[in-house]
Amino acid sequence: MPFVFLVVGLVLYFCFGCRQGVFIPLTIATITTGWTVSTMALLGVPQNIVTTMLPVFIISIAVADAIHFLSAYYSFSHATQQQSMNAQNSDVDNTDTDSALHNTFLHLFSPLLVTTITTAVAFIIIAQTELVFFQEFGWFTAIGIGYAFFLTITLLPVLLFLQKESLPSGALESVLLTKLTQQIQQCASYLNQNTLRSYMLLLVFCMIASVHITKLDIDKEVIGFFDEQERIRIDEAKIKQYFGGTTPFNIHLTADSAHRFKDPDVLKAMETLTSELMAMETVGYTSSVVDFVKYSHQIIMESAYALPDNADASLIGQLLFLFESETTQDIRNVTTNDYQQARMFVSLRSDQSSSIDEVIDTVLSVSKAHMPADINISVSGFAELLATSTQEIVHDQVSHTSQAFIAIIIILSLLFRSIALAAIAVVPLFFTILLTFSLMSLTHIPLDIGTSIVTCISIGIGIDYTIHFLSFFKQATHQSQLPIIDAIKATLEHVSRPILINSFSLALGFLVLTVSDYAALAHLSYIIASAMILCAALTLIVLPLTLLLVARIK
Repeated sequence: MPFVFLVVGLVLYFCFGCRQGVFIPLTIATITTGWTVSTMALLGVPQNIVTTMLPVFIISIAVADAIHFLSAYYSFSHATQQQSMNAQNSDVDNTDTDSALHNTFLHLFSPLLVTTITTAVAFIIIAQTELVFFQEFGWFTAIGIGYAFFLTITLLPVLLFLQKESLPSGALESVLLTKLTQQIQQCASYLNQNTLRSYMLLLVFCMIASVHITKLDIDKEVIGFFDEQERIRIDEAKIKQYFGGTTPFNIHLTADSAHRFKDPDVLKAMETLTSELMAMETVGYTSSVVDFVKYSHQIIMESAYALPDNADASLIGQLLFLFESETTQDIRNVTTNDYQQARMFVSLRSDQSSSIDEVIDTVLSVSKAHMPADINISVSGFAELLATSTQEIVHDQVSHTSQAFIAIIIILSLLFRSIALAAIAVVPLFFTILLTFSLMSLTHIPLDIGTSIVTCISIGIGIDYTIHFLSFFKQATHQSQLPIIDAIKATLEHVSRPILINSFSLALGFLVLTVSDYAALAHLSYIIASAMILCAALTLIVLPLTLLLVARIK
């Protein structure tokens, strides 16, 4: 947390060039984070592996709102200062502050409100899942977004009054930002001359990216994400070596009649299943009623460790009677008193969901081929939970992305009173998600419990950029009656700096998490940082391109 504040603070000072531009956003972020975490505590919700990342998200989102507000305020403040100086107004300070704040609220209140709603909706959509971790993360991030908006429109203006500071002439004139803005404006001019060619090039590029998405790994593991030098990895390696693994997996077998698991045909089928499982590298150990029969036969008959030849249910019952009379009753770990239900315990050497899926497929295929028809098979345990939650992640990615796009198009249609403009708004988000997943595939970062939230985060945070862009563009075309190319240039000049500042602060803030020894968190930070930069760049390039293309088609 301290490093996140330090990095974001340095970015803010670099971009705004004044203490006020650092103190106010970080104050808003600190209070927002405190309120959000306190709300969790008041409701008795504990932190989990996903909500531990919540403060970093809240800081980033709260700072983003403050950046847009301050950027607009400083721009209007410069303008009103020039007007006051030209008019030789004796009450310059009060006039500047009142006029700048009035103009900021006039231009930004509606976009800030809509971005708050759309971002909150995106995170609420994350919560529509059976995974409790994501439910809590989605709902409390949405609550934090509401807190950030409330503080931005109430506390931030008060802090501006209380901490009056002469704005340096270099504020908002960072060399890097100025050069980037100039490059973006030059790009807009180029796109105006080569709109169709540029869009075709972009589509070809995205088609190539789509090929890489098909190679995206969908996997998840827990212990494997820790550094190899961590104690948990060292201990796990020893357990794998000597005790068969750390990931428990259960196979439940149910028969239609009692004493079925004394019948030789069932035991033979279970032995075949055991042999197939033990042949897999992932499986380290198995235990079932078959092992008890084999051991009893070996001790009593002084024979090999194997099922008795030509045995019937009566003989097998006698062999099992030895364990039924024991005080430990270990036999009850693998079968019920009436021998109508049985359990095969399997210990796995890996908690990777892809490896677990292979084990489950083997269980189902071997059981179908060798198990009697009256034996029903089901699987459970921690391993099955890992595999199932991975499948849930894939399902959520598809459903959440489509739901988020639909919800945002509806909200923006109401805001802009244009379905076409709302559809244009989600184009950069689509390309961002496409390129982000392609990047994950190229860097071999799997889609797992951490990186699975990148889609809704990209939509939720990235939509802020498009809303601010299109809001100013609509004002330029409708109120100022500017031609479309001039409106785009004016929009880029107005919104490019806050969007770039926003994306840099978000990206660098999340990159702090790369120092984590837990690889899942580090992967997430890389992907979100990349998504934020991509989303900003695509908003400033693809949106003008799309607007120009639509205008030419009309």
